[in-house]
Amino acid sequence: MSKRAAIVAESDPKFYTAGPTRFYLPLLQDIVTEERPGLMVTLGLGDGQAHLAMCQIATESSLPCRFVAVRRAGENEPAQEDPAWMEALRASADSYSAVSELLDGDSKILAQRFDDHSIDVLFIDDVDAGEVVQSELVAFRAKLKASALVLVHGIDLERTDSPGAVWHAFARKKTRVEFHEGIGLGIATEPAAAAASQFRRSLFAKARHESNAASYRFRASALTSRAELARLLHRAQVLNTRQIMIEAVMNDRTKAQRVMEGQAAALAELEKRFDHLNADRRKAQLMIERQLEEWRTAQGIMEKQSAQLQETTNRFAILQSDRDQAQAIMEAQAAQIDRLQKQTAEFKKLVSAAKAACRKKGRCFDFPKAPKPKRSSGEKVRREIARVPRNLRRLLRLTPAIDAAKKLAPISVEERYAQWIAEHEPSAQQMEGQRTESASWNVRPKISLLIPVFDTSQKFLEALFESIVGQSYGNWEACVIDGGSRSKETIATLKRWAKNDARIRIERLQKNLGVAENTNRALGLASGDVVALVDHDDTLAPFALYELAAAVRAHRTADFFYSDEDRLSETGARSRPFFKPEWSPELLYSFMYTGHLSAYRRSFALALGGLRKEFDLSQDYDFALRASERAREIVHIPHVLYHWREHPASGAAGGKPHARRSNLAALADAVKRRGLDAEVLEYPTANRVRMRLRNPPRVSVIVPTDSPIRLEKCARELPQQAAYADTEYILVTNSALIGKLRASAEPISPKVRLVAFDAPFNFSAKCNAGAKVATGERFVFLNDDVVSRQSDWIENVIEPLENPEVGAVSPKLLYSTGRIQHAGLVTGVRGLIGTAMHQWNGDSVDYSNLAQSMRNVSALSAACLAMRREVFFEIGGFDETNTPISHSDIDLCFKVRETGRRCVYTPFASLTHHGHASIGAKEEERAEVAPDKCSIFLLQRWGAFTCHDPYFTDRMRAWLYADSPMPIQMFAEKNSDAEPGERDLLFVTHDLSLSGAPIILSHLAKWCKARGIFATVMSPADGPARAIFVKAGVP
Repeated sequence: MSKRAAIVAESDPKFYTAGPTRFYLPLLQDIVTEERPGLMVTLGLGDGQAHLAMCQIATESSLPCRFVAVRRAGENEPAQEDPAWMEALRASADSYSAVSELLDGDSKILAQRFDDHSIDVLFIDDVDAGEVVQSELVAFRAKLKASALVLVHGIDLERTDSPGAVWHAFARKKTRVEFHEGIGLGIATEPAAAAASQFRRSLFAKARHESNAASYRFRASALTSRAELARLLHRAQVLNTRQIMIEAVMNDRTKAQRVMEGQAAALAELEKRFDHLNADRRKAQLMIERQLEEWRTAQGIMEKQSAQLQETTNRFAILQSDRDQAQAIMEAQAAQIDRLQKQTAEFKKLVSAAKAACRKKGRCFDFPKAPKPKRSSGEKVRREIARVPRNLRRLLRLTPAIDAAKKLAPISVEERYAQWIAEHEPSAQQMEGQRTESASWNVRPKISLLIPVFDTSQKFLEALFESIVGQSYGNWEACVIDGGSRSKETIATLKRWAKNDARIRIERLQKNLGVAENTNRALGLASGDVVALVDHDDTLAPFALYELAAAVRAHRTADFFYSDEDRLSETGARSRPFFKPEWSPELLYSFMYTGHLSAYRRSFALALGGLRKEFDLSQDYDFALRASERAREIVHIPHVLYHWREHPASGAAGGKPHARRSNLAALADAVKRRGLDAEVLEYPTANRVRMRLRNPPRVSVIVPTDSPIRLEKCARELPQQAAYADTEYILVTNSALIGKLRASAEPISPKVRLVAFDAPFNFSAKCNAGAKVATGERFVFLNDDVVSRQSDWIENVIEPLENPEVGAVSPKLLYSTGRIQHAGLVTGVRGLIGTAMHQWNGDSVDYSNLAQSMRNVSALSAACLAMRREVFFEIGGFDETNTPISHSDIDLCFKVRETGRRCVYTPFASLTHHGHASIGAKEEERAEVAPDKCSIFLLQRWGAFTCHDPYFTDRMRAWLYADSPMPIQMFAEKNSDAEPGERDLLFVTHDLSLSGAPIILSHLAKWCKARGIFATVMSPADGPARAIFVKAGVP
């Protein structure tokens, strides 16, 4: 036995039941400490003793192990009625959450959750039927590693269907060892793995079998003796405590008698005082009645004042609405003027082209400048008669004039959303297809809806249950906890729905425990694979559970799911859709964006310990923060599955003002738990997690420029625009401009350094040249036409970089008009790259305050971009060859994301960007003529990142992106490391069906790719052939 095993021998299990596995606890402990299994699966939780003992020793020894125990589902004993299961859940959540996972269900079906060749040790326990052992060995055979140990407990049971017979058949050709204490234990492995460690050589050595068995018997007996001794000592202590209590009671009896006599005397005195008080009661009553009359008079005055205030508020709301409508019409008119100007420019080009093609060399388009010739009356009459047929034809072709006001009136948000619903959500026929399809699934995850209820309006409850019962997916249960409702209407409604549908399970509490504890009771009642949180006054989309079940099936390792949502008025009208990004850690700091519908694997929710009552009103935010720290995968479901009710008492309508305090407390707890040196701040529009700059790093602000005016402006003014102390400003420009600047009479700040760059303009090369000579720990790349009136802008831009998971940061950039130029970049749009929230007001709070929330983005603008020095050089800086000017910042950000770091937009620094002044006039002319293959490079090198934006999803883009409303979709499976070639081809096909042309093009595209020729495909219509191109690496 090794030294570690000797230490283990002295470690007694905290959860000892003296069950059948007690003979083999020391052996199981040795397997854990010596083998250190990455994954050990126990089939049959039993009394939980063995599983918890292994979890304990792994935790105490800090071993990187994971233990999964399966409770075989029984028809007659639900999991919540199994005390061993409930004790194991509690112990796992309290002590072993890092290593323990508990599953309840059919072990053969649950085998599908494990990857092939992933299990190091398989332990089959708590079974007395050979048939069950055989089926589990078959189900888990492919999941075992080649070196796995297989343990079967119960090989000595004497049965007709004996586990021992199955064991001997299984282990016949394997290296095995058997122990015959209790009901017997067999251990087997492949012969090639029997000598893989000193422990295995000792375990399987026949010569040492008797000594090993004797050693484990002795250790098991010693463990049992210590446990029995501890039990007896505890019982003796209890008896001793009881004796002391009895003696104390007897001693206090006399004292109690004296107290009672004193209380009787006091009671007589109180009766006299009561008589006096009763005499004065009538006088007090008269006084109260007079005060009540005065109060009623004052109440009437207050009601009149309140009515006047309400009338004033209504007038203000009408004025505000009129202002918003006028603003919308003005913006629509401005957009139309812009379009007309562009059309005019196109018409001018068309006329110029026509003139060039004219056989009369454009004279047809010349208008005579001389006065019209005078004609006689007869000539005029003849000309007019000749025009009659032509004029009649024109009159017949006339169409009614379009009302200009109607043409300019923008469609309302409500009308637009109603159109979106009609176009994107499934019809009744399609939902019937979902019912048929899901009924045939071989794996149908059960969904438990956790619904805490308290005095809910009957109207809202009816709408909720109607939305649940009408789902297109049927394998669900509603676990409803009534927190002691007093409303007879609520109680009667709950009873009626529970009677009508057995899937609606209701438990009534004597008192309201609060939303967190009530939800935990629902979690204890649940038996599903997945639990979803539902509020009592909201509703689900009729296809919500179908989409959730489909996501659970598609993502076998995901623990946390969330969907898009919208708002629901009291009358049932839908509005304000919230299409969400994929998993965005910084956005979850800003606010609870995952919101509704949120769902979690039940075992995962139990392992987290449920919801915490100290964060009531924000208990779901606290739970989401904790879940995001431990979830194996977080999945966004891009469908509006939840309708959040707006009424005066709901959180959707701001009816829970105290929720903000618990919201900030939950976030502060998460920051502390994650070990971040940061403070949590409350802003009117969002939360902020601000990293502390304990030792403010030196910052190098790198400015590439070839403009003499901007160079001088930057040299003189940049150091005055920021209060950050340890800063250097590196201006990269040509030698001639440096000479002129140094020759000027006005001195330059010592913080300014001038770096010569005399090659043709190359933004990437200039930035790299500045970085090479920079001495700062933080780099801020800044365009020469960006200015700030915010003295702390540098601190606010660099502070998120104190989080090592963040790789790059950019602030909010505004036009001189105050509208947004940059709030993060988006991909997958026309032109490949676009700007999020472009032209929104700089202080806009639209769309859940998205522009005022720190969030993750796919890419950032290098007009102002901050990075840590070591990260910049780790990824190789800017690409001077493939993205010398255009898309240089995109390529840089994609390289940051490729390392697993995040790009972050911060609204807490705002700068003004005047635009495109960094390139000198001559260089701008040169740049216009030079061929630009940067977009092709993005598609070739960064196909997946360019085509798919996880932080600005397709539905966000369709709803929010206004720069190019024409729908476009791009697809690429992954990024590529291939070097750009000399030739690039664009294939165009009429559609992507499996007809001849697309199939031929797919062969051509594959042929090109194999020969280093980059090819991409464009089509006006989607189809099944798209998958062929994408799989072949052709975007």
